[in-house]
Amino acid sequence: MILPLVSLLLLLSTATHGLSDSEAILKFKKSLVVGQANALASWDDKTPPCTWAGVLCNRGSVWGLQMESLELSGSIDIDALAGLTSLRTLSFMNNKFGGPFPEFKKLTALKSLYLSNNQFGGEIPGNAFEGMGWLKKVYLAQNKFTGEIPISVGKLPKLLELRLDGNEFTGQIPEFEHKLHMLNLSNNALTGLVPESLRMMDPKVFEGNKALCGEPLETVCDSVVNELPPQLEARPKSSSMTPLVITSVVTALTVVIILGAIIFLNRNYMNKKPPLEAETRPSSLQKKTGIREADKNHREQKQSSYRNGSSTAKRMATAAGVENTKLSFLREDRENFDLQDLLKASAEILGSGCFGASYKAVLSSGVMMVVKRFKQMNNAGRDEFQEHMKRLGRLKHHNLLPIVAYYYRKEEKLLVCDFAERGSLAVNLH
Repeated sequence: MILPLVSLLLLLSTATHGLSDSEAILKFKKSLVVGQANALASWDDKTPPCTWAGVLCNRGSVWGLQMESLELSGSIDIDALAGLTSLRTLSFMNNKFGGPFPEFKKLTALKSLYLSNNQFGGEIPGNAFEGMGWLKKVYLAQNKFTGEIPISVGKLPKLLELRLDGNEFTGQIPEFEHKLHMLNLSNNALTGLVPESLRMMDPKVFEGNKALCGEPLETVCDSVVNELPPQLEARPKSSSMTPLVITSVVTALTVVIILGAIIFLNRNYMNKKPPLEAETRPSSLQKKTGIREADKNHREQKQSSYRNGSSTAKRMATAAGVENTKLSFLREDRENFDLQDLLKASAEILGSGCFGASYKAVLSSGVMMVVKRFKQMNNAGRDEFQEHMKRLGRLKHHNLLPIVAYYYRKEEKLLVCDFAERGSLAVNLH
């Protein structure tokens, strides 16, 4: 029982797919109604098919049918065309074919399909192009197709050219997986937002679709509410507005609480902040280092020696006075300034430790410097201190802050450096 059934299936398969190219084409011819006289007169089994009108061959095999402007109608026998194993292109443009979209997806090796300027109509199934991985060109313009553009056409991996203009397609445009070389969707009834994959196209591609919006068109899309399904739009406005009102009230209360907290913290901070009068007092560098007072005492001693001493003592006192108020610069690429300029600068304390304190000083020229005052170096002699400073001044490294100048007095020693605007190393590390 099984053997006869298998034999019958093999016979049926051979009857359809075991045909030669000429037999398959002549079988296809039987489904056509030819309106133009003698248009297919050359289709005769007595001559090879590659000599027939409209038959395209490559190395003796039929790879295409170009049957344009022949007033053809009837039906397109897809099963007969499936017998053409080398078939790659079909063109039936400018004819009178009608009815639904044929099942071209059975021709999986097809690369080009031209059906423009016919009378095909109705909806094209969403899976009409599934499995047609080699299809590059699809021309369906100037027909009567309705419904949505089949989503499977947007998933064709090799699609380069698509013409759907002059139909009655509705709904939204599907996404396309890659950039197309040519596209025409004009003069349909498409709606909604232009997909992101097509926003670089010429606006003429979408002409005649009044309900399309978004780039590259000048029409701005309405709110999302207009794109909701009808059953959602029909809901009462009160039910949709209730969550919005609640959200607005909660948001407003949250903002009020945050503003109140900021105001409260700001008042506490202002109460703890020193009064502005403190900023008008002498700078921290003048007040806390005591250098001015020391200089004053030293000048008084110098003047006393000058009045009471000999001429030699007077010269020594004058020289000592100049030396004690002069900064020694280690860098030649910095603008020189004297100790009095530094003392007059506005200053703020940066930090203090066991060896002394650091101050940020802003000179009258706007230059910011850091002054490090040492308390525990009174035993260092002048020559020893100056030698150490010269050694430090010769150190150059991009991770070291160079010393610009120094000041020496037995009871007062200062180092002057550039101000690093990005904060201390400890702040950046921790």
